[in-house]
Formats: sequence, structure tokens, C-alpha cells
Amino acid sequence: MARRDRPDDHARAGARTCAGRRPLVAESVDSNGQPVLGFCGSTRLSVTGRHLVFACNQPELLQNEPDVPQSGPATHVFARDRLTGRIEIADVDDQGRYYAQSARYGLVSADGRYVVFESRAPLIPEFDWPAISPGRSYVYLRDTLGGTTELIARMADGSIPEYAMWQSGLPDFERGEVLLSGQTDLLTGEFTPYGGSLFVRNWRTGAVERVTVAMNGAPSHGGPGVLSADGRYVVFTSSADDLTDDNPRGLPNLFIRDRQARTTRRLSFPAGGGEFETPLSTDGSLQLTADGRYLVFTSSNRELVEDGEALPYSNVYLMDLTDGSVRLASTGSRGQRPDGASASGRISADGRYLAFATRATNLLDTPQRPGVYVKDRLTGALVDASASLGEMPESGLPDLDLSADGSTLAFTWIDSAYPQGDPRRQQMYSATLRGDPVPADPIAVPSTARPAWLVLAGLLTWIGAVAIRRDGRSPRSRGSGASRRSAALLGLAVMTAASDTSALEVGAPVLESYGSDGQIVMGFCWTGGVSPNGRYLIVTCNHAGLREGPGEEPLSDPPRHAYLRDRHTGRVDMLDLDDQGQYHPYHGWGLKASHDGRYVVFVSNAPLTPETDWTIFDFGRAFAYLRDVHEATTHLIARRADGAAPELSTSALDANFLTNEVLLKGRTDLIGGGTTSGENLYVRNWVTGAIELISITLDGRPIEGYLWEATASTDGRFVAFVSAASELTDDNPAGFVNIFLRDRRMQHTRRLTFPAGGGEFSTHIQPYDLQLTRDNRYLVFTAHGQELVVGGGDLPMRNAYLMDLSDGSVELASIGAQGQHPDSYTEQVRISADGRYLAFATRATNLLDTPQPAGGVYVKDRWTGRMINATATLNGGPDYYPPSFDLSEDGSTLVVNWTDTTFIQGDPRRLRMYSIALRGDAPAPSPQSVPALSDAFRLILLAAFAAAGWTAIGRRGRARSRMPRD
Repeated sequence: MARRDRPDDHARAGARTCAGRRPLVAESVDSNGQPVLGFCGSTRLSVTGRHLVFACNQPELLQNEPDVPQSGPATHVFARDRLTGRIEIADVDDQGRYYAQSARYGLVSADGRYVVFESRAPLIPEFDWPAISPGRSYVYLRDTLGGTTELIARMADGSIPEYAMWQSGLPDFERGEVLLSGQTDLLTGEFTPYGGSLFVRNWRTGAVERVTVAMNGAPSHGGPGVLSADGRYVVFTSSADDLTDDNPRGLPNLFIRDRQARTTRRLSFPAGGGEFETPLSTDGSLQLTADGRYLVFTSSNRELVEDGEALPYSNVYLMDLTDGSVRLASTGSRGQRPDGASASGRISADGRYLAFATRATNLLDTPQRPGVYVKDRLTGALVDASASLGEMPESGLPDLDLSADGSTLAFTWIDSAYPQGDPRRQQMYSATLRGDPVPADPIAVPSTARPAWLVLAGLLTWIGAVAIRRDGRSPRSRGSGASRRSAALLGLAVMTAASDTSALEVGAPVLESYGSDGQIVMGFCWTGGVSPNGRYLIVTCNHAGLREGPGEEPLSDPPRHAYLRDRHTGRVDMLDLDDQGQYHPYHGWGLKASHDGRYVVFVSNAPLTPETDWTIFDFGRAFAYLRDVHEATTHLIARRADGAAPELSTSALDANFLTNEVLLKGRTDLIGGGTTSGENLYVRNWVTGAIELISITLDGRPIEGYLWEATASTDGRFVAFVSAASELTDDNPAGFVNIFLRDRRMQHTRRLTFPAGGGEFSTHIQPYDLQLTRDNRYLVFTAHGQELVVGGGDLPMRNAYLMDLSDGSVELASIGAQGQHPDSYTEQVRISADGRYLAFATRATNLLDTPQPAGGVYVKDRWTGRMINATATLNGGPDYYPPSFDLSEDGSTLVVNWTDTTFIQGDPRRLRMYSIALRGDAPAPSPQSVPALSDAFRLILLAAFAAAGWTAIGRRGRARSRMPRD
């Protein structure tokens, strides 16, 4: 957590930005837009603010009667798509049934697909009514697309905890991690006193890690808490005296657990030193910024800041974790302290926007009513977002949430115009926020002055060479010859310093968000890949204007469809069509295109071939297809060995048009028939129909462990894949997540990933983005892998790595131009087929000699060592996650999905696609892993040549002084 300038410390002179807001939108409505007459609250937003989850006891939102009688209306968790208005209940079982037991505290993924919530209902088959005691709650994960519900609060052995468990903070939907608190020890099964303990559980792998660990390694207690964005840190509250050695009185305090270093330290101390006189109480709504620097929390303790005795009962505070300083956050536009209590502090991921509810009336220049305020910490501007709603009741404060990107505020509001018990009394509202764009930081761009240096160097060298030839021909020329020799030496020095055979150039970004008519596509479109030569671009888009021909209209919101764009001609072809050219109202996304653009492998939820019918394509089920663009035909290539369609979803992870093979993943046993308990990996030849099991155990069976990412080699011999199965090899007995390599020719599987220091990994490394070079020597991937390299303890949680398969060595790929470690995480990596160009998307800002914007795509020439920020000249930039991209196999083209933050959330111009041409000098006959003439060596030569030139000039002067005068 490197220290950076506080947004509050920026100069406020010049053009002033402000937090603006649009009229409030009532969110207490059903799918038809009618007002909901019920008590709804606990609002939580997705990262972009599109999806809203809330708890409500309104029966009219339910479609049928509960399975079990209830005495009064139970509270259920609902997910609402704010763009389409669609609402669906989350706390249901796999059959879509809900129960009379209440649910609460829903949290939603960025795409709205997954909802984590607490419920007292038996929503999985393992539960029966006696198993759930009255009042006991459990934590579930609902897949709204797949229609499944999973219990994710489980013991390390997969069993159900004996006592209640609660979620704590926002889950990490990408890694599949949730922070759980409760009175069951998830590792031992024992009862935990003092309010329970904290654990991190990965619902994909089943791994459980204790957070509240005593100094001697024994279990301790604490909670609630919050996970950092990269998963490395957990901030939590605890009154334990054994977590650290500086809380001997066992008072409630804030602590931070470093999961990587396995250390815990106390965070909260009185501003005046010593110990707190009163307990440090918090409301449990802890929140961290994405970089892990700032913590926002609410507390009634007045000792956190200087002169806090006169503060109201409850206040919102901001702690800088780099130095432990605490400041009052619920202050006015001029820094004035509030005259009323504040709570429910929320902060955007970048730390710019801070929202809180308050009873203060003095925070603006004119007297205000109590309400919900939003502060722009970059500019100091403050607005009352709830000003138009009138008076707030005398008791209580609104519950609120701020989307991670800072675009949307949602809150509950009690309308005092209605009496107690009136269902119209409590409503939900949202507000769209907008601040002026932040001026871009200085960015490094490739130098254009190098040709001028080369011309100057060549001229000086030529002059010097002519002078040297004339030296000695006459006595008079000898004196001036030294001067010209100096010019020659200087020319050689300049050429040595300026000439750089390692030049790496990028072309200007070219906008690719166009349809066949040449018009800019006003929809949310992103690239799914690029052909090997960079000519054909696979696009996934929900823009209705791209669809041509007959088709069924979508059931609710526009589905995503797959397209192929010829970047030379501008032609756009829709891919997820049936043989009649008809599209269906189901999602489709492209995977890989052939070199000539004729064939594309894609995945779709729709029944696009004659042998499939609607009974096969249940909601959320996806299959792999091959589209022949020239013949306008579509083939189902995800098939069993007997040619039949699989019983369950079978998607494609990679495709090889040289061997006509596709890499398939699913729970259908494509060889023996039936289904498997876990997903397995197969290679199928879509021409011959031959199928081979890749995820095969030592005794020849399909695996039962978890499996996800995979990639195939160009020659088809090798498949690299990620799995937590313990039976693939004999060196993964603990079933840790690792990368494995299957040699199809030798029928052998070996484990690839090991800690650099030996032994076993202490945490799951979660690899993604696997890709092999053409010669099968190098494998790139991203991973939570500080243990993969020596000295990786200071690395961010996620990085890009390069593995040499010839010896198993691993090096950090997302490294700076001077070898510096990145100061933030990396999300994606790609490599050209020859291994020369390596690209990665990162939030790091320190990889070049000058500070860079957070969120960019970097390209490194591995043969010369040169590196550039390819997206440095683009407007805006991702404000939460790094951009996604693809690199063509020949290394000529980089295609980037770019978030232009100069446009507001919801504006279809916000998400753009750009292509960037790459060019490096012609390579040497054999690859050079390190440049022979580094920058440092050129500087040494420059100094040597300059010294020689200076000596020559000095000799000339001495020679002239000895010449006789006339």
C-alpha cells in the first residue's frame, strides 16, 4: 500500500470540479414500474450501479405462494436490473421455490449474475426442516443465469456448519471468496465464543482460511470485517487481546490481517495517545478503497481525532492505512464539523466520492435539512443528494450505498408524511452522480526525436571521417585535425547513445466500434479476440442496430450477440445464427477466428442447429458452435462421442483451426455418457468426431475436482489447464489449485506450478489467461502468485508471469522497464506466437520512468527489453478494473476494450474498442532475450567517447600554444 497524495490535498485553484447529481429516481417499483407498497431497504449496488439488490417484505413482488405457511410477510432478497427494470427473487432453491423464512443482506456481482445473501430457509437439498433452528441464518450464492442456489458458508471438509454464519463485507466474485463470521470454527467445527471468528472461504475450491489468528497461531475472535479489492488484506473489529501485543486490555479496536505475510496489526489508537477511555464501537459498515489505502467507518468514539469532545454521538471517519492517520469525513463544504450525528459512510473505489447520511444541518453555506450527502474529495464539493425529498424523521438515519465506480447512489428514505405502519412510509431512491473529468497525469509516449539524433550523429561522424583522412597531409591541417577527430568521436558517441536497434513503436489508436454502414456503434460492445494476422475482430455486443435479418426479439434486456468484423473492408457478420440466418434472444460470445476469417468458434445459449430443441437448452445452458461465414452455416461442435448433444452445458475454451480441434469443458461425460460430479476437459475433432479426455486421473478416470482455464498448443500436442484435482498427478495430494500440462502424444500429465522456495503454496494461486508460444517453450498466465518467484513478498496480489517449460523456471512478466515491481495488480496477459511481444493490462503506475495513469495496457519487446504504455494517449481510462484486450498471434495488432470515463455511466459511448498497430525492428536471426547494448552501457560508451574528444581538443590547444608566431 504505497503512499500517494491524498485527493483532499490537491490544489483547488483553477477550474473547479464538482459532484453533480440528476433528479432522484424511485427504485421502489416492480417490474411493471408500479410503486411497491411495502417496507424495502438494505440497498446494495453493483460495481457500475446497474444492478440493485434489496430486501423487501412486499408480497406483490412474489409470483407464487411459499412452500411453508407463514404468519406474516417474510422479508426476501430481490435483484433489480436498473437498466431494464427486471426484478427477480434471489432467495429461492434450484426449483425456484421460496420459503416463509426471511432473507437479508444481498450483494450482487458486477454483471448482476450472482447474488450472495443470508437466509434462514432450507434452500439446498442437504437441509431439512429440523436442520435449521429458528433464527439461524446461512450464506448462499444465487446464480440468476444458471438458476442454481449454492450454500457457500461451509466447513473446510464441505459439511454444513452447526451454528449460524453471516457474510461480512463485499464478496470477491472474481476469485470466488467470501468473508464469513459466525460461532462455528470452519476449520475444526468447534463452537467459538465472544461473538465468533472470521474466515475467508473460496466457494470454488472449498479452501478455508482463518483471519482471526492469535499471535501463537491459535484461533481468536473478531468481526465484522471487509476484504481488500486484491484479497490480500482483511480489516476487521475485535476485542481480542491475543491478536497483537498492543491491546492488553482487550478493548474493541480495528485490526488488519495481511493474508500474504500472515501478520496482524492494530489500526485504531486515540489521537492523543494512550488507550481509549470508551470502547471503539463501529456500525460494521467498513469499506476500503480499491488500492487498499483508505478505510471508511462509522464510530461513536470521540477520541479518534483531536478536539473530538464536542462531536455528535456518531460520525464517519477516514483512516489512511499508510500512516494510521484518522480524519473526520462527515464534515461540511468548508471543513466545518457537523452539528448532528452521521453514519453509513461509503466511498468509491478510487477514493474520490464519499457518501454518508447525517442529521447535521450546517454542512453547506445555507442551513439544510438532515439527509444524504455526497462529497467530491478531489475538489471538496459537497451536495445534499436528498434535498428534494423534504423532512427526515427525527429518529434513525437512511441506509445507503455508493457504487464502486462512484456513478450511482442508492438509499432508503422514510417519508414522515405517512404514519407509522403505512407501507408507503419507507421508499428507495437512486441518484446518478457526475464529477468533471480529472486532468490526466503526465504520460510517457514513444520519442519521435530519434531520427533527428541519428541524422546529427551521421553528419558529425562523416565530417570527422573526412578530417581524419586529411590529417597529416599538411602541417596546418594537423592542428585542426584534432578538432575534427573530436567531431568524429562525438558523432560516434551520439550515434551510440541515440541509435537504438530495440525501437518499439505503436501506431495511433484506431476506433473499431463501427458497424457495416460505417456508423459508430452506440451500444456496449467489446472485443472477444482477434484473428492470428490481426485482420478479423471478434466482437460481442448488445447493440440491436447490428442485427440483420429475421429473429426473435429479446425477452427483456437486449442479449449479447457475437459478430465478426473485417478491419480491412469494414464488413460485419453476425455469428450466433442458425442455418436459416435467424437469431434468437439468448446470449452468444465469440472465442476464436481462423486466419482467413471464414470460420469462427463461438459459444451461445441458443438452439442453433436442427438436432437441438428447446428442452435441451435450459436457462443458462451454453454450447460451442462453429460458424462458416462464407457458407452461412452453423455446426454444433460440442458433441458426445456418439454424435449426440451433451446433456449439460459444454462450452469451448480454445480452438485450433490447423488441427480442426476444440477444447471443451463441461459436466457431461463426452466419452462414456452420463454426467460427472465436476467439470472435465476434452479435445474434440469437429471433422472426424474423435474425442480425447484431457483431465484424466492416474487410473484413467475423469477428475472430480475443480477445473476451469485451459489453452492448447499450436501443434495440438499439449494442453495447459488449471485444476484443483489431486488425482491428476502424484505431487498434488492437498488438491491445491495449480497449472498442469497434458502431453497428448506421450499420454502424460505433469504439474507445472511450484513455490520458488520449495514446499507447497500457502494459498491458492488462482491462475488465469493461459497461453503458449508456438514452440511450446513459454507459458504466460496471471496468478495470485507471490510465492512463484523469489523475493515476491512485496508484489501485488495478482501479477502476470512467464514460465519456461524447458526448465520450469518462472519470472515476473508484469515488471517495469528498469526491473521495478509493479505497485498494483495485473489482470490479463497475452504473448505473440514467437514469444517476442508480451502485453498485459495493469493498474500499476510505476512501470516506466515517468508516472503513468492507473489502468493501461503495456507491451514489452522481450528480445530488446523495450516497453511502452500502448494506451497512454486514450481519453479517460478504466476507473476500477484494468482494460481487457487481445494480441494477435503475429504480434502486429493489439485490440483494447477501453472505458472512456469522460462519458457518464450508462452512456453507450463510454465503452469503446480500439486497435493499435505494433512494430519492432527486424529481429536478429536468433532471439535475443536481453539486449546486448543496454541503456547503461550506451551511457558508459558516451562518457568514454566524450572524454576522448575532450582530450583531443586539449592536445590541439597545447600544440597551437607551442607553434612559433610570425
